[in-house]
This record gives sequence, C-alpha cells and structure tokens, in this order.
Amino acid sequence: MVLVSPAPSPRVLWLRRRADSIGPSALTLILASTVLVLGWAGVDQAAQTYRTLQYQLHGFMLWDSGWYAGNFPLGYSVLFPVVAGTFGIKIVAVASAVIATWSFDRVIRTYFGSRPLGTWYFAISMLLPVTIGQWPFLAGEAAGLLSLLSLQKGRRSLALAMGVLSALFSPLAAAFLAMGYLAWAAYSNRRWWMVATAAVSLIVVLVLGVLFPGTGPFPFPWTGLVPTELLCLSVMTPLVRTTPAVRLGALFYASSSLFSFIVPNPLGGNAPRLAASVGIPLLACFLTVPGPADDRVSLSGLLQRSTDKTRWRRWTLPDRWRYAAVLLVVPFAVWQWAPWDGVVTSPQAARYTQASFYQPLLATLAAQSANPVRVEIPPTSDHWESAFVAPYVSLARGWERQLDIVDNPLFYTKAALAGTLHAAAYTSWLDAEGISYVALPSAPLDYAARAEGALLDSGRVPGLRLVWTSPDWKLWQVVSSPGLVSGPATLTALEPDHLTLQARAAGTIIVRVRWTNFWSVTTANACVSASPAPGAPPATEGSGLDPAAPPYQWTSVKALTAGTISLSASVLHPTAPASCPSS
Repeated sequence: MVLVSPAPSPRVLWLRRRADSIGPSALTLILASTVLVLGWAGVDQAAQTYRTLQYQLHGFMLWDSGWYAGNFPLGYSVLFPVVAGTFGIKIVAVASAVIATWSFDRVIRTYFGSRPLGTWYFAISMLLPVTIGQWPFLAGEAAGLLSLLSLQKGRRSLALAMGVLSALFSPLAAAFLAMGYLAWAAYSNRRWWMVATAAVSLIVVLVLGVLFPGTGPFPFPWTGLVPTELLCLSVMTPLVRTTPAVRLGALFYASSSLFSFIVPNPLGGNAPRLAASVGIPLLACFLTVPGPADDRVSLSGLLQRSTDKTRWRRWTLPDRWRYAAVLLVVPFAVWQWAPWDGVVTSPQAARYTQASFYQPLLATLAAQSANPVRVEIPPTSDHWESAFVAPYVSLARGWERQLDIVDNPLFYTKAALAGTLHAAAYTSWLDAEGISYVALPSAPLDYAARAEGALLDSGRVPGLRLVWTSPDWKLWQVVSSPGLVSGPATLTALEPDHLTLQARAAGTIIVRVRWTNFWSVTTANACVSASPAPGAPPATEGSGLDPAAPPYQWTSVKALTAGTISLSASVLHPTAPASCPSS
C-alpha cells in the first residue's frame, strides 16, 4: 500500500509563499536588530546621533553653529534627522535596511525569474551600513531601490517620487541612482521616465548643493579606487553573464570613480560605497543565478531593448567556467567587510563612547563661564565628543572630514599628519577661532588629532593655563583668546541657528560664528553683514563660504543702540535680511 501525503491546504501554500517572499528581509531584520541591541557601533554613528539630537532639541534647522563655527546640515541630509528624531534613530536604521533588502530582492527576482544566492548575501551585507552608522545613505538607498521597483512595476509617478525622496535622505544615494537610470535608459523602452527620474533626482541634489554648500574635498585612498575599478572591469568581461545596460552602468561608475580619485571633490572616498552596498551583491546575483540565465534576463524591456540571445551569448563563457567565476566574489567580499573588523573589535564598552564620560567636562565648563564659549576637543577615534558635547557647547571641530580639511587645514599638513604640530601655529589657530578652552580626553585620537594631542601633552603650548584635571580629562583655558565676541557686547545665548547679544553701546560687534546670507536680525536696533576673519584660511570652492571673498567671514553686527540683539537663521522664523550699508 502506498501512502500519499495530503496536499497542503491553500492557506498553508499562501503562508509558504509569504514566508518565501520576505525571507531575505526577515534575515536583515533579525541581524540588524541584534547588532544594534548588542551596541556594536562604527565611527559614523556619532555624527547621526548628533544630527538627530539637534533636531530633537531645536527642530528643523538650516544652519548649525555646533560644529566648525557654523555649517549647513541640510547639505548632508534633509530628511534623516527629522524622521530619526520622530520615530527613533535605531528604528529608522533597521527599517531602512529591511526596506532596502526587500526592494532589492523583488527587483532581482523579477529580473531573473528566481532568487539567486546573491540576494541572501545582500541581506547579510546590510549589517555593514547599519553598524558603521551610514544611516542617511541607507535610507536614501532604500528609497532608490523602491524607485527601481516602482518603475519595474509600471508605477512611474511613484518611481519619480522615490527618486526625490532618495535625494532628500542622501544626495550621494540619489547621484548613484541617477547614474544607474541613465545607463539603463539606453536599453529600455521606458527611457523617458528613467531619464526624467534621474534628472529630477539630480536637480534636487544640485539645488541642495547651491542653497546649502559647505563641504570640501574628501580623501580618496587608492585602496578604495582599485577594488572599485576591478569590480567594474569584472562586470564588463565575459566572466560575468549580464546585460549590456549593466555593463554600460559599470563603465559609467568606473569613469566617475576614477574622476573622483584624480580631481579632489566632496564625493571623493565615498565613491566606492556603491560598489560595497549594491555592486558586490549584484555581482554575486549574476554569478549564482539558478538555471540557464539567458532565459531569464529580460526585465519587460526595462534593462535592454530585446531578448536577443545571440547578442547575449556572444559575451558569455561556457557554464563550467561561469561556475568557477563565482570565486570572483571572494576578494571583493573581503574588501567589503574590512571595516567590520573595526566595528567588532572596537572597545564599545569604553567610557569615551558613552555620554557619561562627557558629563563632568560639561559641568566644569558651565562653572567656568556663564556665557557661551567655543571649546576645542581633539577628535577621538570614534568622534563621540561631536555627539555628546556639541549639542550644549560649540565645538571648534566636529565630525565631517570634508569640513575639517577646508576649515582647519593646520591639522592636515604633511608635518601634522607625520606627528609634528608647531606650538605657535596652534596658538594662532586657537585665537583666530575664538576658542576659550581646550579639553584633552584620555581616549584614542583620530589620525588628524594625534599631533595635537602630543603637543598638548608636552606642555609646550604658550598661552594655555591648566584649570581642571580628572582621570579622564585635562582642561586648559586659552588666556589670549578674544572669545566669541569682540566689540561693545556680550554673547548671552548661542543656539544652532539663533544667537543673542547684549549690546552695551552702539558700535560694531564681531561674532565669531560663520557668516551666511541666511542670517537676519530679528530686532530693530541692529543690522548684520559679513566681516573677514583675520588670520583665517582663505575660502575655497566648495567650502560653504564665498570663494570670491577675502579670508572666510565672521558675522558682523552693527548695533544702532544699546540693548538686546537677536539673530536668526531659521526657516521657521523668516525675516527680511537687514544687511548693513556698505558705507
């Protein structure tokens, strides 16, 4: 007698299909939630924590005086601090990873007609941006992948909206999305919608860059360029069975990455992020697709004009070689996961990564001065001072390498990076920036702060008076510092996009907060304009300052009478600019 198993019920079959459809995204949910609960954190988490906390404390801002004497936070991400501050930063990080995985899986399954192993690899690799803290980019990547999926399903308006959303979360992610759309448009019967989505996304990126500039060049080491170029080269060879559109996209990406390496620009070392986030999992998908790939490579005309198998096979190798080509993924995966070592082995339980480490310093600074001051803390290796101190006390430096290179070039000279920083030059920098206190933590320092830390430890800096020590800190007062204000006034309040002065008499007041055209006087007894900052480095293209101006500009306030003067740079308090007459 033969026993026949009963056929599964429709409900069981439905549940199996549902479980299969969410498999990779469920894996991402479990892994991402676990690592955040465990507290594993990379260097970018401090920056996102700060930006989110600033939104929670002060609301939506177009200007932030907490770092670098003032900068435009909207040039980095418009939406992420708002969404993260509303729903919770870790919840948004995990949700972005899950949505990105789900969208990638849906796009790939439609493309191949089945799920290659590469989609599971993508699900696992989401651990990298989640733990490192690349959360605005991750949110922009999720929106970009949703845009691709929407266009694949014929939802053109939604695809365009998701492209705009990607740009508002991360201009970098939107730039990558636009590059992919332009490559695919050459082989698509929906090319006009692809070009339109790419164009609108790039327009949003350009508008943000024009309205809210502020970044200098980002270092691009050859260790990031070489794997990126080799990945693109691999995709363009017969070793990988793919479409002409993907090969064209690889060519675009290789060319733009090489340009970013040769010509210093704000993108710089961020260029390899597309390879690490999508490129390597996509390569794994093409190399692990089950069954004969040439029967499953049309995407309803989205990625190529036709399903001409002759053209397809002309670029491919026999199957026995294609299976061996899977080994191509291994060296790229090793490069992709290299930052993971720093995340897992970094001492996340160390006190300098906790808010409590900075509380004694904040209390001491409050006791030292009742009015706002600017403090220099040599950046630590994980930059948590920029998250836990800057919301309450203005920091001379912060956590954005592009700004630090342009605004504080003293720390990026060959001598400084080799460990030598001249005391006289350092003292001049302290005075020029209006820094009143220098605080040295007992913590590992960033590579661009080690020379500064060694100089402070040596005791050879003139004009510094030690005022407080603890097992974790040394605090010096800068005796010669002019402070944040020169002229007949006292700075009584300094918020990210607001400041308040108490003028003792009529006259010109120099406030050592960067000038921006968004500054306006909200009281009737003063006017505001720009003033060159003596001894400051010159403004450069992309620095967020006027390149045609003399050395970068402080904010000059002309008090017409004694009394309280308020300045605002907030979009929530629009006022007509009260620029001072030139005479």
